[in-house]
Amino acid sequence: MNSERMSMVDQIATKCPQEAKKHNANINFCQNGKVDILGIKIDKITGREAMEKIDGFLNSESQHYIITANAEIIVAAQKDRKFREIINQADLALPDGFGPILASRIFSKSGGLKERIAGVDLIYRIANNFNNPIGKKRFFFLGARQEGAKLAAQKIKKNFPHIEIAGFFGGDALEEGDRVAVSIINQARPDILFAAYGAPRQEKWIARNLKKLPTVRLAMGVGGAFEIISGRIKRAPRWMRNAGLEWLWRLAQEPRRIGRIYNATIKFSWLVLTKKVKILAIL
Repeated sequence: MNSERMSMVDQIATKCPQEAKKHNANINFCQNGKVDILGIKIDKITGREAMEKIDGFLNSESQHYIITANAEIIVAAQKDRKFREIINQADLALPDGFGPILASRIFSKSGGLKERIAGVDLIYRIANNFNNPIGKKRFFFLGARQEGAKLAAQKIKKNFPHIEIAGFFGGDALEEGDRVAVSIINQARPDILFAAYGAPRQEKWIARNLKKLPTVRLAMGVGGAFEIISGRIKRAPRWMRNAGLEWLWRLAQEPRRIGRIYNATIKFSWLVLTKKVKILAIL
């Protein structure tokens, strides 16, 4: 075995002994149940398991934040060290989209990520989980312009009448606006904060401000979820989502997204392929 291969196996042995035993150096699993995709660590977890963790987060005294990592986010993090650190320090980093699921299977022979957990679906799951008159949780909707946040909050309240909407605010993701946004959120005293500024702005906003929001137990960046929840943008049919074709639906609806879709499809695929080739070259 040459020195390069020994080095890679040693690294795997440090991070994941059970895989090192197989001498299967073309995987990137960690002991804590995360999968490494191009340097981004994503939890190998089901939706039900995620909700169990979230329930624990909301009943603790600590603050937590969740990342829903799609292919576009993983690509963006390649050249943004701060963003990459925020993702990898998240309490939960969940796979949102077909790309991360497929990439995890390419990098592993022992099974990849368990299932896709989209941000919009997670909002519905959280709302449903706390849709009861006992032990209510207070929700705050931030971003997507004032009207977008308001419409999403109203729609969630209509579908889940027993949750409590603490408030909503548009604002922006710039540091200059942090003081106003933090003041409004603190007056509302929410338990759960959904931020819809788009990645990486929403994640950086949460990283800067979460500690200034003492009542918030759970924060999550949700991208364009408010637009879907409010009905302003129609979501792709389930069969397209299951087939990994949601990007095609979004492109048809919003042609201006072509640059972002390119990053999430062509560029992401190229990065995964070149990483795989480099790994195979060492074996």
